[in-house]
Amino acid sequence: MNTKADNWLGPPSVSTPDIVEDICKYIDPSMSEERFNKIAKEERKKLVVVTERLELIEHFQVISQKVKACQVIKRRSYKSIEVGKGEKPQVQVSEEYDLTVWGHQFAGLDFDLDSLCVYLYSTCVDTIKGPPEYLDAFDWLAKKEPDTFSGATVAWEDLKDDYRQEYGPSRLFREAFVTDLDADMRNLLVTFLAVVKIKNQEIRPESRQAWTQRSDEDKVRKIADQLYSARSTFTHTSLREFSPEVPVSSIPNRKGTLVRRADGPTLCEILKRVVTELVKSLLLGRS
Repeated sequence: MNTKADNWLGPPSVSTPDIVEDICKYIDPSMSEERFNKIAKEERKKLVVVTERLELIEHFQVISQKVKACQVIKRRSYKSIEVGKGEKPQVQVSEEYDLTVWGHQFAGLDFDLDSLCVYLYSTCVDTIKGPPEYLDAFDWLAKKEPDTFSGATVAWEDLKDDYRQEYGPSRLFREAFVTDLDADMRNLLVTFLAVVKIKNQEIRPESRQAWTQRSDEDKVRKIADQLYSARSTFTHTSLREFSPEVPVSSIPNRKGTLVRRADGPTLCEILKRVVTELVKSLLLGRS
């Protein structure tokens, strides 16, 4: 085996030389070099990661917009859907697009990049809320005091709860929305987003009523759980049908669907504000 360095490749060392300038652009316009250097090491590290990720999201969104501007409808089809006995059938419209740019077919790129951006915003929440150093369950147990395991019976359920309390990503993610966001941001979420059931291309009346009867805290928790579920689904499978960007009248039957008011900000715009506010309150609060 030839071990000369020039015969092997590894990852480059990448850093952002103008990170303070980027923080000013994406998070806090008042950031300065002096203030940045006073932030605690772990918070500063998280701040850099989130800032670089917000810049990456912006790059993806610009690419999506530029490419989508070249899109043309190639074919439109109509399908009659039976609703129920004695009711007028509904019409579902499907469109097939051609999106050829630079000799390459980019059809569907906008859906893929939008889902990716939602995922990346979700990982920003993970980064902000996560512990400085992640420990898997075995390493965590190894750091416990020896007397934790003394006696005839070890309270494994209690240990599991303790571990999840400290490192459980779903709990931390939900906590960010329910506990760490201020009242104005929580109000934004419940004003423009909802989690409902869709049937026959409309929100089921009983689902709409059940949603309105929930407390605002419960609504925020449901929204957070839906976003975390999308984050996990994207990690393990292909997720292209999540962001609420089309009329409900064009959506087939679906349970637990995140919808938004058409007169409000997009999901990505809402998540950007969520991430920015979390950074200011949790990472910059003491700087």
